Amino acid sequence: MSESDRRTKRAIISLDFGTAFSGFAIMHKAQDGTSSAIYNYEGKWGSNSLLGSYPKTHTALLYERNGSKYTVKSWGAPAVQDHHNNLDLRDPTRYVFLSNFKLSLDEDARLINSPLPAGLTITRVIGDYLGKLVEVALGELPKVLGSHLTKADVQWVLTVPAVWTMPAKQVMRDAAVIAGIITQAQANSRSGDLDIVKEPEAAMVYMLSKPEFSWQDKDIVLIADCGGGTIDLSLQRIESDQDDKYLRELAIANGQTCGSIFIDQRFMHYVQELVGDYHWNWLQANRPGDVLKLQLEWEKVKKQDEVPSTAKVYIDVPQSLLRRLTPADLQYLDAANNGHDIMDDGLVLTGSQIAEFAEEFVGETIRLIDDQLHNLPRFQRCKAICLVGGGGQHAILGRRVKERFEGAGRVRQVYTPPGAALAVLHGATIMGLRPSIIRYQVMPHTYGIATTRPFRADRDPQEDAIPHPDKPGTFYVDNIFDLQVRAGQTVHYGEAITSTYWPLTETQTQTAILLYESDGQCPKRATDDGVRYIGRIVLDHPSVQSYGGPYNISTEIFFGRTEIQLKAQGADGRKVQASIRVAGSLTMN
Repeated sequence: MSESDRRTKRAIISLDFGTAFSGFAIMHKAQDGTSSAIYNYEGKWGSNSLLGSYPKTHTALLYERNGSKYTVKSWGAPAVQDHHNNLDLRDPTRYVFLSNFKLSLDEDARLINSPLPAGLTITRVIGDYLGKLVEVALGELPKVLGSHLTKADVQWVLTVPAVWTMPAKQVMRDAAVIAGIITQAQANSRSGDLDIVKEPEAAMVYMLSKPEFSWQDKDIVLIADCGGGTIDLSLQRIESDQDDKYLRELAIANGQTCGSIFIDQRFMHYVQELVGDYHWNWLQANRPGDVLKLQLEWEKVKKQDEVPSTAKVYIDVPQSLLRRLTPADLQYLDAANNGHDIMDDGLVLTGSQIAEFAEEFVGETIRLIDDQLHNLPRFQRCKAICLVGGGGQHAILGRRVKERFEGAGRVRQVYTPPGAALAVLHGATIMGLRPSIIRYQVMPHTYGIATTRPFRADRDPQEDAIPHPDKPGTFYVDNIFDLQVRAGQTVHYGEAITSTYWPLTETQTQTAILLYESDGQCPKRATDDGVRYIGRIVLDHPSVQSYGGPYNISTEIFFGRTEIQLKAQGADGRKVQASIRVAGSLTMN
């Protein structure tokens, strides 16, 4: 989609697809480029929410299975409720319940979900879920902005973790086709109808939009997007062009699969150890609704202000579980339950126990922040650390980060902004309006094109020598890694990295441009350890003989926010281009 086509869009809908919760936001865009306030769906999920007035719903699906065919029976919070409250819907031969499936796209995820049943792929599952979210968003569009607006008027924005691999990001684009966000043709051509943006960058754009923070030119801000599954960090500097503020990335984004859902897992594991596997397994199999109630009780505790270490918090224990316990069980539990009668007082936790459940999440977040601050340019100081996302509101995390970094003078202030859970969603909406607000990125990998050069006996192993087909007695070496950009190098969005190549022989009529990536700084060969094949384009062209002279091929690589575009043009004006999809697979246009 051209910039003129983008300007015709009258609505922006952003989709924040999270590990635990997902949501959308809508903003109207006028013809003069101005925009309305961002509309949230907060408080309107109704039965689609287990947490009361909350701007997102659960990332969960319940499929009904009929042979090899799967249809969505319910999604979001209703899927969670159906799975936990209706034993008939737990029959694995007829129903499949899925949650936390976003983690399937994280190569380093420590939470391993059960394999998907035959007939379901992660692309299909994410596409089905996004499709349901899109249905609600499009249903709200005429109510919010007027019945004259339709899906064709929408500019879509979808968020992804900054640390995801390119194949994972491609899954999201393919899922967007299944969801009906874009067509397959639009996906193939990388039309601008869908922007895929990095979550911490979107959160930083949200922070930049808040006038109460009084950001100044050259302020450096570290964004820590603490979601349910992942923690994503981005170090950005605010710069200005006349009166227009924009962002420059200062370091490679870092992150980890250690989000706030792991706090929940620690709590549930504690309860399981407390009552024993026998009773716990019975509760899960026969009273899943009571397990859900326990999870919701814990969710309320987790969202409270920090509890002093010796203070106590009381959580109701399902009566169905208590009725199964023998007098000996109760005696043991009362002793283990901080000396409290579990029948009368329920589960009793101290503040120190609650902090222990969160220790891995808090500790890993602090370590990631510390690592990122070491990437600051010399003699420059970070003005603020901004904790966003649902996990960013965790009281213990906020206190510990303040103590470690603000208290030690390493940053001026640690913020947890109001509406931290919506920071990514709102920032993504603004990025749909101003796609160039982030102008510079730091390359996470080193990229190069495989090429050839003459064989040199003083530097090349003899076994690498390949006879040249046009020049008897001469040899060449292939798979040379021709550097295009290094990891850690700053690149302007939209900047073209250019190179020139020539066909190896005078008779060939086709040249392949092969792109590789590496985490190293200076790979020598495309076959070196750690070098990964990304994709290729193929240019058909006249032979050097028929062209009548040297035939040069110019290449351009454009590094977008989440994708790469590779172009080639021959000396006679012939062109080919492709957008990288996954390793070894490209879409030609």
